[in-house]
Amino acid sequence: MAGAQYGADPRHTKGNAAFCGMQSASLLSSGIWLAMLDAVITRLTVFSSPSLTCHLSSARCRHISVIDVEGLSYTYPGGISALKNLSLSIGSGERIAVIGANGSGKTTLARCLNGLIQPQTGSVVVDGLSATDPHALFDLRRRLGMVFQNPDDQLVAITLEGEIAFGLENLGIPPAEMRLRVEEIISSFRLSEFRRRPPHLLSGGEKQRLAIASCIALRPLYLVLDEPTALLDPAGRRDVAEILANLRREQPAITIIHITQDPTEAAAADRVVVLDRGCLWMDAAPTEVFSRGSELGRIGLTVPFAAELARGIQDATGAPLAVVHATAPQNTVRQRLKQRKADRHANTYSDAGWLIYTRLAP
Repeated sequence: MAGAQYGADPRHTKGNAAFCGMQSASLLSSGIWLAMLDAVITRLTVFSSPSLTCHLSSARCRHISVIDVEGLSYTYPGGISALKNLSLSIGSGERIAVIGANGSGKTTLARCLNGLIQPQTGSVVVDGLSATDPHALFDLRRRLGMVFQNPDDQLVAITLEGEIAFGLENLGIPPAEMRLRVEEIISSFRLSEFRRRPPHLLSGGEKQRLAIASCIALRPLYLVLDEPTALLDPAGRRDVAEILANLRREQPAITIIHITQDPTEAAAADRVVVLDRGCLWMDAAPTEVFSRGSELGRIGLTVPFAAELARGIQDATGAPLAVVHATAPQNTVRQRLKQRKADRHANTYSDAGWLIYTRLAP
């Protein structure tokens, strides 16, 4: 059985340290060792104990604030201010999109959430654990998993199945359970044909799928994705979007914080948090955020093409658009369209614009 190979492979558990040590020289020369070290630290401490798994329904979970950011400020050496007095609360089971132009503080916020960097002022509390308390970081990182923008920065094993098993073995998961988890993840993420392939031979989209899969195998309660599609082609982007949609459907209690510059990806979230030069510019539903296209443009952001086209139709025809949330059920869409067609004032242009606007989310 394939699981027995990585379950007993001496390169894992204690052997992993030796393997990583042998690779350190080449990694240092490529300039990614520090980023990989951060990734490994995060991967090794992501939550895996089923006793703390949230069994609340999505609807109930969203009433509970589990991540609280209060007055967060961070300045990089040289006086570059990344975050300025940022406050934010996130409930369990929510899917949050964080958007902003380059330099707005998105990645800095992500790294503050799991304690990879320590803010000069303010606090980050996850499940009552402070990210500024060195004694709480281990437990905090067991709950909050992170996927980096470049998957190469966090892939450390020599085979795909070994990559998924890496964190599980280092967390001391029993071999029988570990094999079950690896097989489950490989199947659900459609990675079976690559199971013995070295990660560096995978495509960009396949690597990012593996990075997300390896994190989900550890069963985090909270998942932070730092622009996971930034380096991917359209097919890879669609793969990641499908993964997140499936994850939300199958594990509704997990909290997803998706950092992105793609407005279409952001439109699929429950809330959109907009950052501008380290400050919280807006925190609202996608339809409300993307209805302010001209203001977003002034801070370097765009709206989804569908919303832009719908507004263009409205401006050209003067016909009012009925705005429905992007993720409205299909029967709601049909009902509203039927109502509009019954209205003697409705016309083709406004109907088309309304239908386009309801398809903000993929």
